[in-house]
Amino acid sequence: MMLVEATEKYSEAENLKGNETDCQSPRKELKYSRALKQIIPIRPSPKHEKRNVLPTRYAGFISFFSVGWLTSMMWKAFKQKLDPKEIWSLPREEGSEENSKRLERLWCEEISKAKIDNRDPELWRAVWRFCRTRVIVNQILIIIIDVLFFSGSLLYTKKILEYIDDMTVDIRYGTMLIVGKLFLCTLFPIFLFSAAYLIGIHTSSRLTGALQALMYKKTLTLKTGGENLSAQVVNICSNDMERIFEASVSGTFLVDVPFTYSFCLMYSVYVFGPWSLVGFGIYFLFYPITKDCYKVCYQTSNGVLMKGVEFAGTTKHRRQFCEVQFTT
Repeated sequence: MMLVEATEKYSEAENLKGNETDCQSPRKELKYSRALKQIIPIRPSPKHEKRNVLPTRYAGFISFFSVGWLTSMMWKAFKQKLDPKEIWSLPREEGSEENSKRLERLWCEEISKAKIDNRDPELWRAVWRFCRTRVIVNQILIIIIDVLFFSGSLLYTKKILEYIDDMTVDIRYGTMLIVGKLFLCTLFPIFLFSAAYLIGIHTSSRLTGALQALMYKKTLTLKTGGENLSAQVVNICSNDMERIFEASVSGTFLVDVPFTYSFCLMYSVYVFGPWSLVGFGIYFLFYPITKDCYKVCYQTSNGVLMKGVEFAGTTKHRRQFCEVQFTT
């Protein structure tokens, strides 16, 4: 009897292991399969799709980057009031639980690597591995946008002006120039810019959700957090998360700065001469000034927030003390 029970338990354990490997192996082999499906221009919604789940996971290239998947919700909100049950919920891979597990795993790997390299672990390394692929894709899109904008300014505009001066050229050539200027150098870069911005927002929402979930998990494990724990939690959730969100959205555009300055500097010197360098020098002088102003604003806002939370905490304790004194 004991042998039969042991055999059944062993077979159940083997089945569970087999199911786990079956569930995990396709994920390792097809890591970016779901993300690559969004390159398809038009994707029909599957029949098994839940109506109350955010439809971005099944949106095509055009629908995702033009925010066309939001049309039904906005039209419904315009026609009538939305019921809370009609608001979309996040899919599993977009929620904070799944992303926090991934970020925690990357953080544990960073700690083990730091011990091997005999250095202190750094959170930014884990965060970089968390959003590395999306940031690289964003940077490629931004470089393409720069090339298209400057090619439109340098090539198409010059060709159009030459065509206006020469009246003997065929009108079809001018039409092709106008269409190429409109679509290739204006509409298409704007569409790519929208795509890059949406990818940045998508990455930022995942990152901030994962960081907040890890912060709550760490806070719940603390036995005593000290007097300033609530103030620190409020500060992280309000100020720091907003800065992390903005940094992850606009941080990818920093790669665009050297290319943009290089193109603008060369073109300005070519058109206006060396005097354009004076304008660029004045523009660069504003960076250290804004940096100092940002430090002062950051310290002031943090100090005001910490004092406000401490004042609220002391007021609450005094109220409880007065109620106890009044009842006794």
